[in-house]
Amino acid sequence: DRSTEILRKENIQKAIAEADLEFLEVERLRNSIKELTATQEKKAEDLKSKEYMHEKSIASLEDEISETLAAITEMEETVAEFKDNCAKREEKVAIEIETAKKHSDLVRIAFENAQKRAHEFACVPDNELQIQMKELDSQEKEIIDDAEHKMAVLIEEEPILNKMIFDYDSVTPLND
Repeated sequence: DRSTEILRKENIQKAIAEADLEFLEVERLRNSIKELTATQEKKAEDLKSKEYMHEKSIASLEDEISETLAAITEMEETVAEFKDNCAKREEKVAIEIETAKKHSDLVRIAFENAQKRAHEFACVPDNELQIQMKELDSQEKEIIDDAEHKMAVLIEEEPILNKMIFDYDSVTPLND
């Protein structure tokens, strides 16, 4: 009986020692699981933080894109308005030039007519010629003064004509 008792005590001590080893192993596993859980939680928090930063960055980029698109739209509208204004100005300038050409033609024709009359009077006898020449000079001066006055008024109304040079003695048509 004693030997069975000793054997039984040894078995119990062996079982206790094995249970202690298993307990230590379980405790070590628990600590490892706690450490892994803490590491996973930290990584999850880090990922959430990174995700938040990425979302914030994306939102910022979306705002910048919206602002850029708005600026582009505004620029396109400004360019379209500028082109429209340029087209209107070009039309107005073309009309002003055409009007100036017509006025210039009228002045040139009046001047040519005055020269023709002067030439016709040149064929008249001296006494009569002097009288008619004085009349013609007076009429020519009136026509030229009137034409110059009309041209000055026209240039005041149409400033672009101030840049044009009119050569009334030229044989080249004004359109050229």
